[in-house]
Amino acid sequence: MLVKNFMTKHPIMIEPHKRIFEAQKIMVENKIRHLPVVGDGKRLLGLLTRQRLQISPEKLGSLEVWEITRYLAGLTVDKVMVKGNDLQVIGPETTLEEAADLMSRYKIGSLVV
Repeated sequence: MLVKNFMTKHPIMIEPHKRIFEAQKIMVENKIRHLPVVGDGKRLLGLLTRQRLQISPEKLGSLEVWEITRYLAGLTVDKVMVKGNDLQVIGPETTLEEAADLMSRYKIGSLVV
């Protein structure tokens, strides 16, 4: 079996300048865990994952409440996404077994086709 027979052919996408609260809303409403980030001409720039939306307590621990609110309100997708160079990419003719092996090896939940 090949990846092209099981992949999402028309995924929901987001632009890098969108705020993370917009991305999170899209992900929750559509029950998805990964969101491709695209630029001009739908060129893939990166991938936003639920895990990337989690902010470490160390980063916010020294801030006051109003500073946290301002920080989170200004946070955009391009600041938290997995960048293009760090993405694991496969071709549509790859077998499911090879894709599963790659996902297991790198401990990731999706692949870019």
